[in-house]
Amino acid sequence: QRRVGWRAAASLLRLSAQVASGGGDAAILRNLRRLEQEMAEIGNGRGRVEAAHLYGEVAAARGNDTAAVAAFDRAARMAGRGTAVLRLQGYHAAARSAEITADARRIGQVCRRGLDELANYQATFASVELRTRAAAHGRVLAEIGLRCALRSGRGEQIWNWIERGHATAFVGGRTPSDERLQELLAMRRADERALLDLPPDAASDRADVLRRVRAAERRIRSASWTLKGGPDDLTAPSVRSMRELRADLDDRLLLQYGVIDGQIHAVAVTDHGFRCRMLGDLHEVRTAGQHLAFALRRLAQPRSAGAVRAAFASADDSLDRLRAQLVDPFSDLVPGIGEVVVVAQNQLMAVPWGMLGPLADQPLCVAPSATAWRRSTRREPAGDRVVLVAGPDVEHGTAEVDELAGIHGRAHVLADPDASCAQVRRAASGARLVHVAAHGTLRADSPTFSSLVLSDGSLTLHDLDQMEAPAHHWILAACDLGRPGTLAGAELEGVVATALAGGTGALVAAGVSVPDLSTRRLMVELHRCLAEQRSPAAALWVARQAVDADDPTDFATSVAFSCYGGG
Repeated sequence: QRRVGWRAAASLLRLSAQVASGGGDAAILRNLRRLEQEMAEIGNGRGRVEAAHLYGEVAAARGNDTAAVAAFDRAARMAGRGTAVLRLQGYHAAARSAEITADARRIGQVCRRGLDELANYQATFASVELRTRAAAHGRVLAEIGLRCALRSGRGEQIWNWIERGHATAFVGGRTPSDERLQELLAMRRADERALLDLPPDAASDRADVLRRVRAAERRIRSASWTLKGGPDDLTAPSVRSMRELRADLDDRLLLQYGVIDGQIHAVAVTDHGFRCRMLGDLHEVRTAGQHLAFALRRLAQPRSAGAVRAAFASADDSLDRLRAQLVDPFSDLVPGIGEVVVVAQNQLMAVPWGMLGPLADQPLCVAPSATAWRRSTRREPAGDRVVLVAGPDVEHGTAEVDELAGIHGRAHVLADPDASCAQVRRAASGARLVHVAAHGTLRADSPTFSSLVLSDGSLTLHDLDQMEAPAHHWILAACDLGRPGTLAGAELEGVVATALAGGTGALVAAGVSVPDLSTRRLMVELHRCLAEQRSPAAALWVARQAVDADDPTDFATSVAFSCYGGG
């Protein structure tokens, strides 16, 4: 068809695939150089930068540092005149050039400038989803900075670069209220209700409604993407802000975990100093986590005494493996600590940190970044209102919120059929505490459509993001919503990200499915502590002590719930 631009783009894609699958011979280098020239002739600036960058990676892998540096420098110069995304690729190329020449000072300068520009770029988006996706452009810069810091062996530098990676992957900010977006969300709920009303044999009608639901989701995402953001106070952390954060720790221990090249690195931070450790392969943690999740599902639905014993043994073994790898190198720092703050990226957020050996002996909270944790501790509730919500088809949901209402006294109770999405949003806006006992759905394919099931349909994260003011504390007695999304990198999506980014101080949620009755027992103890003005982290810690650890469902529930944020 003589479409030269498309042919060049296809050639670049083919060569990228060959390199990704292990290719990198001299022929590929020649083809990349010719393609770079072709991109220049047809005026495709982005393709020219990508071809030069890929040439640099192949040359570096072949040990030809001179050619690699020249290619990276070409890419950096060309990208400097492009869009924000292209300029970020230019910073990546410049950082790779400095990494090859072992210029530590230049690595720091280039990576910091690139991450600062990324923070400004992310602030232009109101959509949490777009801010999160943009983080992928900066992750490689944080990794290059971290590799350089690891070579230096300086604890403060290592911590700063791990935190820069975390802060890039998690950016705060609320989506402004938008009537069109709210109309689309209402239309999607109407289609969901129509789907539930269809008879089981109406396959054709079901397919039509499902197509409408998917079309509505595409329109909702597109509408959220067009909303404009504004400056946000959570930007790339400076050395000064990190030192101020460390001074704010008081008697807390901060454990910050980062992943680079499949290996877990951690820094223990106190007001006295730093301890850095390399903790081994991420794959081992993932395997232990999968085994633990399977064991907890078996304990949540016990079938026989033998099955319960086997599930307990498997869960204990998985917890021991996670403790040995992630916590034991810092166990001597835990005694005497008032609270532990764990900062973990997406791959480690679902670890049950509060059940790992010495970390079980004091309150613990989990945060997506140290900067976000510090900001959450400074938040204050907009009012004193307590909102208790019971969704449909939760066996003990209504009894649970009735019992909690007795603890809190003057609480606003919404139970099915009155617990509609509009009523819950209105009541929760600006509340001090919101408790929801409902079925939860985690959408791994599109985390912003993860939802709580209410009387008139799904309350999605888009709905929560459209509240006029954030609720200060959320307690989600629902399955799975404490798990992050499943992006390939360190970016965090899902309920935790949306709530904390939108201004929530702290959130208690479960990372796996939980049984209704044992959840009710844990929630009652949790709320008694909250009514005594304890923090959510301290309340969850005390509530865990009150459950029967020998009961399979109680044990599964106590492991499942974590406190996110610190406010």
